[in-house]
Amino acid sequence: MKTSITFILVVVILHYQTSSYAIQPTGNVNTIFKCKTEKGAYTYQEQPCSNKSSTLSSWKPRIKKNTPLSLSMKISASGTYMTRGSANSIPLVFYIDTGATYVSIPQEIADKAGMVCGKQFHAETANGVTTLCESIIDNMTFGAFKIQNVKAMIMPNLKKPLLGMNVLNKFHIEQDKGIMKITDK
Repeated sequence: MKTSITFILVVVILHYQTSSYAIQPTGNVNTIFKCKTEKGAYTYQEQPCSNKSSTLSSWKPRIKKNTPLSLSMKISASGTYMTRGSANSIPLVFYIDTGATYVSIPQEIADKAGMVCGKQFHAETANGVTTLCESIIDNMTFGAFKIQNVKAMIMPNLKKPLLGMNVLNKFHIEQDKGIMKITDK
């Protein structure tokens, strides 16, 4: 049974080895050996060929290269891009706002996330002049991305969390035909 499973595994590895796909070795398979026995039979195995067999070839499975993290979003009916995320483990939905200088969090969410209000000041926003304060999000996520110690603004009259340029400028952003894609730089 073990021999047939190993043979099937080797056949699958050979198939992928000759295709354009990269594979991840399973278990502790580091090298595959193609051996020819004294009787002329071919075997594929994880161990080097024995003294009674000749090694015809060997190879290491190709390992899939790490691909950068990415996030793709479709534009909503209201013309905005949104993504799930969190601020200090409090789940939320961020609205992508390339016009916002900083990540902006509504007061209610900031309170739940344990964000402490620092320096207060007045700022002009798309909705007029408002009072806000600086804070830090210790641990923030959006999509597959995780960031620590993010400067954010707590805004009492804000209804939706905004993902601003202080975070977005750390990523590569593409927008085409109603799809926004954010990837690691």
